[in-house]
Amino acid sequence: MLSISGRYEGRLSRQFRFSKLPMLITPQRVTVLPGDVKAGQRVTVSGILHRSGTRFGLDVTRIAVGSTDTERMIRKVDRVAADNPEDMYRIADEYGEIAAFYDDKELQLNIVKLRERAFLLQREQNRNDPAGLVRLALQAEKDGMVASRIQALRFQALVVAANSEDNQMDKVLEDMRQRLPGWDRVNPMSDQAAEERFLKTPVVEYEAADRVSRQRMHRRLYRIHRLPQILMKLEPDTSNGLQIVQLLETELPEEREAIEKTKALFVDDRLDSVPRLNRNQLEELADILEDFGRQGETMQAIQRWLKAQEKRLDNGELDGTLAIADEYLFAFERWQNTMHRDVGVDLLKTAWFLSRNDAPKEAAFIEQRLGRLGWIRLHNKWLTAAQISSLPRDDVELAIREGRVVKGMNPQQVIGTLGEPNRKIRVISSRYVEEIWVFGEDGSTAITVHLRRDRHSPPDKATATLISRTENP
Repeated sequence: MLSISGRYEGRLSRQFRFSKLPMLITPQRVTVLPGDVKAGQRVTVSGILHRSGTRFGLDVTRIAVGSTDTERMIRKVDRVAADNPEDMYRIADEYGEIAAFYDDKELQLNIVKLRERAFLLQREQNRNDPAGLVRLALQAEKDGMVASRIQALRFQALVVAANSEDNQMDKVLEDMRQRLPGWDRVNPMSDQAAEERFLKTPVVEYEAADRVSRQRMHRRLYRIHRLPQILMKLEPDTSNGLQIVQLLETELPEEREAIEKTKALFVDDRLDSVPRLNRNQLEELADILEDFGRQGETMQAIQRWLKAQEKRLDNGELDGTLAIADEYLFAFERWQNTMHRDVGVDLLKTAWFLSRNDAPKEAAFIEQRLGRLGWIRLHNKWLTAAQISSLPRDDVELAIREGRVVKGMNPQQVIGTLGEPNRKIRVISSRYVEEIWVFGEDGSTAITVHLRRDRHSPPDKATATLISRTENP
């Protein structure tokens, strides 16, 4: 007695065949093959094997009809592997050999579905485990899964790793740079709606995206997690604000809102600290305000700084007054605001009055500074260059300042301007004493000054009445 199990292929009258088995199976009269048996069903027969020439046959005394391999595989999965992807893969491998042997397209299709089911189950089981998702991607690569599916797995692993509470963001970002082509290129999402969908469900959107859209998503994911990492480097006092802004503009120029907010924080903190800044820091702040498009706030900041310097330096003494004047004149030289120059000049004038009696050397130095600023002390008051130019040429104080001798000078003023005369000639009349002083006889030009005084007046009361010049031969 021989028992054989095989796949039903078809019948010819009462006889039938098994796939891949070169013999006819003949049921005895008391043995009946059900009429509804379909191709592919498993059939087990028992009977007597006989040979006729080169052909074999089996006279069947017993027939048992079972399910198709597809049905058997499905039941087996439901019974032992419903939540075990490893068992699903094992069953798929087992039935894969059968499908290949029989070239069973239906079974092959169901095996593909089973493997997909196992894969999705593994993916779900590892949805919060980035390492598990990476391992799954490696296995999928070995199994020959399509590249887009493998890429989606790796992307999901990065999303999960980045969102985990104990993430090592430096490593996560480095992995993004290694695995996400296009992470470093400015590549905005196609529209606002697409970006909102991606931000809500990044893995789902990525799964459905084409290659071009995925590259946009690579950049967007990198921006999402790189931005807070950069902003965390901002010092509480924003002292490194410029460096952070430069880093953002270099790496993430799309993040305009964050860049402008960082700029504002940095500038606002600098403005709050204006009274404590030194000159270099104030100049730096002015440059920053201009660079950030807030130059309209520069003069206000400078004014606050100057008021703070006044409060800090004002001690009621000469040195304090000079120090404050220096700050105002520094501000004028740097920003050319005439108001600052005028305040600085007024402070120098005050300092001159404070020092003219007790510190004449300091007063002389201050007078020189005022002179460089266009102010001259004449007639017991400070005059501008324009006011000086409007004075008559025979003004005695102006002439003394310019080293000239004019009518009206007394002897001391003449000597102070030209020095001692080479010779003096005195002429006395009934009313006046007139002296003729000759200067520079040994030079190319001789100057003669006539001085007259009343006969009863002392010599120092004489007044210059005539000045002449003579070219020496």
